[in-house]
Amino acid sequence: MKAIPLGRATTLIPYLNFLSGLGAPVQRGLEREHLPVGLIERPTCYIPTRNNWAFLDRMAREEGIPDLGFRVAYGAGTHAMSAELIGRLCRAPTLLRAIEIFCESVHRDSSGMRCWLTPQRKAMRFQMVKSFGPSVPGFAQTEWLGLMGMMEVIRLFAGPAWQPREISLRAPGPVSRLAHELLPYTHILKRDSCSYINFNRSLLGLCRPTRVHLSPRSPSTPTPFAKPATDFLSSVRQIMHTYLMDGYPHIELTAEIAGTSVRSLQRSLSGAGVTYSTLIEEVRLEAATAMLTETDARSIEIAHTLGYKDSANFARAFRRLTGMSPREFRQSALDRDHALARGARDEVL
Repeated sequence: MKAIPLGRATTLIPYLNFLSGLGAPVQRGLEREHLPVGLIERPTCYIPTRNNWAFLDRMAREEGIPDLGFRVAYGAGTHAMSAELIGRLCRAPTLLRAIEIFCESVHRDSSGMRCWLTPQRKAMRFQMVKSFGPSVPGFAQTEWLGLMGMMEVIRLFAGPAWQPREISLRAPGPVSRLAHELLPYTHILKRDSCSYINFNRSLLGLCRPTRVHLSPRSPSTPTPFAKPATDFLSSVRQIMHTYLMDGYPHIELTAEIAGTSVRSLQRSLSGAGVTYSTLIEEVRLEAATAMLTETDARSIEIAHTLGYKDSANFARAFRRLTGMSPREFRQSALDRDHALARGARDEVL
């Protein structure tokens, strides 16, 4: 089976903030589309792209906001990108290098998204392909976010008022009137082949701006994944890590997210040499060790986060897998870090 398309929660959070500001029933909407209600506190976690899009499509229809995608994307700026990517873009010496970095890195925020530059006669075409095509519900609400992200890369160098000469949209339906109003110098086209923005080739040589203001980001629970998985088993593991925040992720939920039956999911896992319960156990251990070493969360908080009934059940499971209690593991990690720090100081002296 193919990997499940995933994206960072970072890309969904601007929509959640916008909808919450309108008083929309965001939590109920997340629950209906089987998305974790606590993901806003974990922007680096990965969520299934199809569920993400289904949530946005339903909310746009039910709230009567057909241009939800443009409204959110225009106001999001760089907030829909990971902090790591923004930092790399701001350190790029030229716009050309920044675009190259964006193209190399964008799949880390969305596994199915690809961007590239295509030379035109007197311009450059900055193109984008997303995880699914325009026929999948939610495409129209996410296409603008990708395009505005590409525009923001250029604006880091060309200035916040810069607008592209031309934008091409693949989403069906009319172009938002608001898009025409806020992008008056941009020719907005509707084409089936690809999404892109066109800009003057001479901009590629623009040097890095001297000052870039980045909004502070709140800390999140650590995640062991730097990019979305490229195989089925690993993508299931990443989904489990995310859904642990809502309790034990039952196999029926995981099968539904994977777009398959419980029996087919079990066969696929068996072919990889694991059972569903074993996989859950491994994922819980990975998450527990990360929280014990990278946060000061108490055992009862970790147990609740990982779907255990209480801290005693968590402690027993942890000792069975590691031979240590959670407290002993944390102390051992602290002792190891202190020893490494002392060794580094001794080398300097």
